[in-house]
Amino acid sequence: MSGIVSRWWFWLIIILALAASALVAIRIAGMRRYADLQTELRGLGYATTMEELVALAPPVDRDRQERFRRIMESRSKWIEDIHYARPANDLREQRHAPKDLERRDRALRDGATDMHAITGIFDEGPVELSMFGWCERDPAKLRGISISTATATPLPNLLAVRAFANWWSLRACLDADPEPHLKNLDRLVAAMDRPGALIDAMIVIAVGAIRDQTHLWLATRGRLGDERLRTWGAEAPHHLAWCASGFTGERCLFHEPLSRMGWGHGIWFNGKGIVGEVLTFAQIWPLQGYEAAYCSSAIAGTESRLFNRTEPTIREMPFGYHGLIYRIAMPNLFESVTTAAEAANQHRMNRLAALIAMHHHRTGSLPVLTDLPPALGPDLPALLYETFPPHRFRIGIDPKGPLPPSVPADRWTGKDYASAIGQPPSKSPQSPNRRWSMELDLAAILVPPPEPAPRKPKLPASSPQPPASP
Repeated sequence: MSGIVSRWWFWLIIILALAASALVAIRIAGMRRYADLQTELRGLGYATTMEELVALAPPVDRDRQERFRRIMESRSKWIEDIHYARPANDLREQRHAPKDLERRDRALRDGATDMHAITGIFDEGPVELSMFGWCERDPAKLRGISISTATATPLPNLLAVRAFANWWSLRACLDADPEPHLKNLDRLVAAMDRPGALIDAMIVIAVGAIRDQTHLWLATRGRLGDERLRTWGAEAPHHLAWCASGFTGERCLFHEPLSRMGWGHGIWFNGKGIVGEVLTFAQIWPLQGYEAAYCSSAIAGTESRLFNRTEPTIREMPFGYHGLIYRIAMPNLFESVTTAAEAANQHRMNRLAALIAMHHHRTGSLPVLTDLPPALGPDLPALLYETFPPHRFRIGIDPKGPLPPSVPADRWTGKDYASAIGQPPSKSPQSPNRRWSMELDLAAILVPPPEPAPRKPKLPASSPQPPASP
């Protein structure tokens, strides 16, 4: 009997040893695949690590960066309040309630000191508001960056940067001379023109939209100067390039450290304690190299298409299996490309609408198609122009043409998403615009909405009815 038991344990040990050897072999093959990818990407001119990425970063002035950071992270109440203050630069003019105007004016007043300081910092020289502005610059430290230090890398504060853009936007709309505030909006966008991470790209897209809406608001009121209209109107959209730069940062800042992550970081995926560590080990360790190769090559493939560069070989997962790293780090990543494509189209529509509005302001009529320049932006569908005289127009892409790049087909079925080109004009001059078309009634912009009819007070049931009028 004891011999049988001994043989049973013997075979169990053999099986476990073979299983462990197989897992080690799988891991080694996966890590070799990731190393081959990194070599290929370097050969194609891609940055592959934080050390390589930061070596390409613009230089910064530490003192200016620190002073800006203190304002950005001050948690001043006006920074939050200005997002809730109904803006004066709403394109479809509204008559705001006094309490909303009071809140707006209070946020503008309370933010004046901070914004004066930021203007002074910009006057001294360039400021870098992306991840590059505050990241580690020591190559030795970057060489050993871990997932813990990667996630602790300082990134710009979305709420604060949007508040700065809103403050200058509101001041440009309210002040007699908008140009100083428009120049500061220019400098704010320029300070984020080199995204180091995807959050940087999303912030600069949001800030660029505030800046564009400000220009369009001024144009629809005839307040945008000719030189400003010319220079702003000639700007090509950089949104897809911003997104691609953000993807580069994702690979180098997060996915490269993930490729080296030990199972001691189980807290990031399965919680604290021994159970979390064991689960993380089982889910990540054997296929870690394969996952790193697949995720990084998929990201680099998107970068290459956005940058119009040579596409690397996509390292597919064995048997099409998507592991834990992919399921956590990748699903929402590529949605940002659609966001960038939508913003790039809005960029073009804003500028074309501004040209139409300024022509209407000068002549009192809408321009004809030959009065307008070609639509901005390569690799995007052409903008069509429809008029509803005397003062309403619509611009947008042809909904019957090819779908815009990077837009899922099922997204196009949303009634507030697809282009409205070819449809009858809206019944309301304040109808909501869509992602791929814009309709404006220039004559209605400054017309307040009609006041609701006064409601007759209801008389109590026991009250005598008034006599009928003769």
